[in-house]
Amino acid sequence: MWVRAVFAVCVAAGCYHPTPPAGLPCSDPGHTCPGDQVCDLAQVPPTCVDALAEADAGIDGDAPPPTCAAGCPASAPICDPAGQTCRGCIADSECPGACHELDGTCTTPAQTLYVSPSGMDGAACTKTAPCRSINAAVQQAAAGRRLIQVADGTYTDGFNIRNNAIVSGMDRTPAGATIMVTGAGGVQADASTSSVIEGVSIVGAGSDGIINRGTLVVSRVLVSEARGRGMDNRGGDLIVLDARVERCDGTGIQSNNNVRIERTVVFDNAGTGIIANGASTILNTIVGSNGTMTGGSPGGVKLSPSVGDMVVFRFNTLSENDVQAGGVTGIQCDGAVMLENSIFADVDGVFTTETGGSCSARYSMFDAMPLAGPGNFAGNPMFVNASNDFHLAAGSPAIDKADPAATETLDVDGDARPAGTARDIGADETTFAPAAPVLRGSAEPSLARP
Repeated sequence: MWVRAVFAVCVAAGCYHPTPPAGLPCSDPGHTCPGDQVCDLAQVPPTCVDALAEADAGIDGDAPPPTCAAGCPASAPICDPAGQTCRGCIADSECPGACHELDGTCTTPAQTLYVSPSGMDGAACTKTAPCRSINAAVQQAAAGRRLIQVADGTYTDGFNIRNNAIVSGMDRTPAGATIMVTGAGGVQADASTSSVIEGVSIVGAGSDGIINRGTLVVSRVLVSEARGRGMDNRGGDLIVLDARVERCDGTGIQSNNNVRIERTVVFDNAGTGIIANGASTILNTIVGSNGTMTGGSPGGVKLSPSVGDMVVFRFNTLSENDVQAGGVTGIQCDGAVMLENSIFADVDGVFTTETGGSCSARYSMFDAMPLAGPGNFAGNPMFVNASNDFHLAAGSPAIDKADPAATETLDVDGDARPAGTARDIGADETTFAPAAPVLRGSAEPSLARP
């Protein structure tokens, strides 16, 4: 469950709530944790936790939020007038300085660096004298003043994030602040930093869109039209939440170390959608229409864990990813990987080799060739649009068919699971009813591709 807590470092990479046994260290090379817990690499030392939280969740997860009458704490500073309960901020307009939307906390003006298209580099990056470029603000980031508020508008910029900076748009939508990246360097996070990019668009990088060598959280960010990869994790630790990576000339997201991807859409990139070399967690994510008919395999996802690396792959949708003849359209597992509660489809495609390597699966739906395993079956997932909208349409056989023991509480859009009597397979949880059962004596419906 997504819950709230405070990181033990100056820059939050999200909000966490440990479950018993709480607080186990995970500093071993594989960063292993018991059960469904994950390793929070932003804590010192790295510690096993449940998962990241939404800003409007209760302070300690299952507990109700505090009431306004008692006074709202810094971790949930906004009084919701409708229910008279406290919640995290979701936009800068709710705060005296700025809102760190990832964890829902506010800053004061003195704690905030300001950037505006009408600003001037060389200024003090204050509210009344903002800087013109994000790069200028990054140079001024220091302890006690790390959050950079990026006002709505278009910036021609490129920068290296240092000093544990938080680069933050005005709210949770990336459309407001657009960074047209100059040069081949793109946006980079230096080694030995713990940083956040949230609520901005990064467009047109001459090489890779985001390059990470430290610990970086990318939340509610659009990365588009990079000449190389959308995101490239070069030995650091990368967390991608509620993001979209599209129309890049290379791989959508590539990681050579620890990566966690949740509630993200990776769409229409020329290379493989996601390549994860090392430990990885991919949840509630859509990987669609990546690769080309002449490109290498696979089109969708390639997982290559080393011995001891933990891999989690649950509630994902892979569809319409392309490869050259004989390749794998969906997912390649270069190591033993269990795929759970996921959809693998190529409804409009020619090639239907959906998995390759050492993949196993349970409670998953395949367009043509299901792997052996409990709850697996073949069928047309019935998307809203098989080319570009991979949400489930009414009557989809994936509705209410996920593992009955699954505990996932959110889908790719942040909607609650389950919406019906059981959770849906794939990244999307729909409110539509499941497909009607076949009455005895009636014709069996075809689950083959139309």
